[in-house]
Amino acid sequence: MEAFRVDDRSEKRKLNRLANTLYQTYMTILSSGRITLKELVELRGLSRSTIFLHLKLLHNLGLIKKVKEGSVLYYATDRYIGKEEFKRLLLRGKQGRVEAPVYRYAELLVSRAKEYGIKLDVIGSCKIHMITRRHSRITHDIDAVVIREHVNYARLLVESIGFKKDLAKPQHAFLRYFKPEEGIKLDLLMDGIKHPEKDEYLILLRKVLLEQGEVGVDELLACKLLRIPRVRDADSYDIYILLREHDYSEKIIEYLKRHGELALRNIDLTINYLRSGEVNKSESSRVVRKLLSLKRIL
Repeated sequence: MEAFRVDDRSEKRKLNRLANTLYQTYMTILSSGRITLKELVELRGLSRSTIFLHLKLLHNLGLIKKVKEGSVLYYATDRYIGKEEFKRLLLRGKQGRVEAPVYRYAELLVSRAKEYGIKLDVIGSCKIHMITRRHSRITHDIDAVVIREHVNYARLLVESIGFKKDLAKPQHAFLRYFKPEEGIKLDLLMDGIKHPEKDEYLILLRKVLLEQGEVGVDELLACKLLRIPRVRDADSYDIYILLREHDYSEKIIEYLKRHGELALRNIDLTINYLRSGEVNKSESSRVVRKLLSLKRIL
């Protein structure tokens, strides 16, 4: 989505009014648990086109998700953010996109790790946002991978920037941290991404961190195409952004062939998402062709 830029007082007042109206829609969805477009139009007393625009903006901000049951599409959220933070998310612009606190913390984590010589990097949506200019989806999660020898250093680093450890054992990570006042979750992975049901790695990133010092595009794309469990729209959007700006390589094929069935399933899910009209049609067609080519190779 395009960022909102404030050039004068009149424009700022208009955008504040939009933020107030949009926040009321967001709170209606939050209090309902889940709701259809028709129900939301009735509750808010606004036109269908206005509510549809609200839903698109909220979805692009990462504040709501779509849940389909049969032929019925619901909009849902269980994440609360305050009104002022909501306004900052909506009004803040940088290079044509909205910047959220989660990305600033991800950048801080990476820069501090480099400063202290810790072999650590963020992966997933945060990393994709950092390396591509056109990534506009907002997440609330930071996934970071660190070599096992530097785990204790990474723990101290994460806690030094204000994150608190979750005492419960996370299912898909070595350690989990929260920043509750901003609704941000940070998962710390050791050496790579492990299969949630098997005692093996889906992708081992240890060698990449030791040799390159950071996770590259090949690894990011492989991580998304082998993700378990998969977040359909979010992961498909991230794959679309990566393949729109980069071609797949022999290295990616090598990663995916180790778990071919899983990769093929996630490729099909991404193609279905792109054909649903969620993103620009001309650009998505080019990405679909890349995915079909990759599928034939696998």
